[in-house]
This record gives sequence, structure tokens and C-alpha cells, in this order.
Amino acid sequence: MTTRRTAFVLILVVSLGLAACSAPKNEGPSRSSPVSVRGWIADVELPPTDNFMVTDPYLQIQRKYAIFRDTAISVEGVQYVSGGVAETGAFIMLDVPPGDSIINFQPPGLPDAQLKLRQIPGNGDVLLPGLLIKGTQVVLFKPEEAMVRVAGRGVERKKLDIPAFVGDQKIDVWEVPLAELVDRREYPTPTTRLSAPSVPTVK
Repeated sequence: MTTRRTAFVLILVVSLGLAACSAPKNEGPSRSSPVSVRGWIADVELPPTDNFMVTDPYLQIQRKYAIFRDTAISVEGVQYVSGGVAETGAFIMLDVPPGDSIINFQPPGLPDAQLKLRQIPGNGDVLLPGLLIKGTQVVLFKPEEAMVRVAGRGVERKKLDIPAFVGDQKIDVWEVPLAELVDRREYPTPTTRLSAPSVPTVK
């Protein structure tokens, strides 16, 4: 009786082991494959009353640079994400969860503005050049230049046929050589600069 029970237990253990080996593995993005989100703020829309307080257009630009510097950035529902916003408006966020997330921009004295990211692949580097903060919304200044980069094994860039979204805007996902991603932990250099605004004429 003991020998038969031992044989049964042995067969059961072997069967469970084979089932575990043949189980499909999840190859999709997971919490262990964080995303970097980088870009820069091109402009912040100020309330009309604030625009009249400072009439010198160049002082207005300097004030907006000060707003950039003091803007806080975070991810909805995530306790800690490393990164920040520079005086130039350039920002970087590391350890952002892949998939869907909400980026919060918190300019001083202004309402929080949110930017939704959807279907971002794990280990991706999201590039968002030239954001416009308008009230509680964040708008891509040049959506055609926004993209997600993921590391590939080849030496050439290749656009992947998978969707990723910033707000309602679909952006391209590119597979790039690993060497191209050496800058994913660096602040980007803004190429969209603030121009001197026109001064309102008071009649």
C-alpha cells in the first residue's frame, strides 16, 4: 500500500513539473520594465489678468522660465518617480509604469494639468517635444515629432506596427539600436523656444 501511494505521489509531482514547464510565459510589459518620459514644456498659458500685470514681453518670458523651474511633475497613483523640470522647461521622469499612466504637471499658482499616456511598451523611452500647458490640459505642440523608442537587436531603426497614444494622439513606436538609448536618462535639449509675446494695447 505504501509503495503504491509513493508511486502515485511521484507521478503527481512529475506531472505538475511538466505542466509548469509547458505554461506560456507572459512576454508583455510588466511593472519590472519601467518607462522613461522626457521632453520639454514650450509654453504655459497664463490667465488674462496675469498677462496685464507684466507688460514687458521679455519679463513675461523670464517669468515663464521661472514657472518652468518651479513646476512639479508626478505620475498619478505612483508614490515616487525620479525626475523633475529644469528652468528651460526640459523634463525627465524615470521609473514610470508601462501601459497606461497619467502625468501631472503642477505649475505654481495654476491648476494641475494632466497628460494621459496609453499603451506604452515596457522599457520604452517616450519623447514629448514642445508641450503646451493650457489650463488643466497638456497639448502636444508638434505631435508628429512625439515618439516612443524601444531597444532592438539590429543596427537600423525600424517603425513598429504597434499603437501608443499621448492623449488622443497616436504616436509612432520605433525600434532603435541600443546605443541610441544612451540618452534616456538625460534631460533633452529644447528646440522650441518662447518668443516675445505681443503687448496688449489698452485703449
